[in-house]
Amino acid sequence: MTRPKLVTSDVPGTAANPLVADSAVADSRHRIIRAASSCFGQLGFKGASMSAIALEAGVSKSLVLYHFESKEHLFVAVQLDLLGSVLDRIRSVTPPGGTPLELGRAMDEVMAFVESDIAHLRVMLELHNAAATRPELAARITEFNEAVESLVARGLAEVLGPAASRLSLPLERVVRLLRTLFNGLILELAFAPGEEAHARIRETFTDAKALLVNALIPARPT
Repeated sequence: MTRPKLVTSDVPGTAANPLVADSAVADSRHRIIRAASSCFGQLGFKGASMSAIALEAGVSKSLVLYHFESKEHLFVAVQLDLLGSVLDRIRSVTPPGGTPLELGRAMDEVMAFVESDIAHLRVMLELHNAAATRPELAARITEFNEAVESLVARGLAEVLGPAASRLSLPLERVVRLLRTLFNGLILELAFAPGEEAHARIRETFTDAKALLVNALIPARPT
């Protein structure tokens, strides 16, 4: 797909002024991501058209297509933006002490995000199902998973600090383990029939966290 040419007059706030165009274009990208997040959550992936997202963002559809060449690209950008917010939250509440406590807190923050964003999680599951018959979408999801692992590895290294070298598994394998755990929790939460089922999933997470944080970070020798 050919990327549309950007016309600065399409960007609110530029008035075709080159001095403010770059900043306004960046701002418009963030606004599109926020609008897309809302539309995907309310309408699902199929229901959220690029035109609807442009209307929600208050920009032209051509500007949406300038930043994101397809709806799949835009959805991945939304998810990575949400993940970045979670990692920022983890950094703010978890000092790099390198103990099981810090890893446990980081896992709690991710779980809180997962529980609060069920609508987007269902959309992600919708995309995974569609990827079975759409190779280009499967490739996009693979890129997303790789980006997630890279972000989580960086965040985990920051949280653990020097203790990252004491992990009982290589960092990249710890990241894959955590991603697999949360993927399973996401699947369970997306189809949980009620509060009782939700409580059991939360209990499973608590049990898994207790086992993992102590197994992954051995006690310091005395």
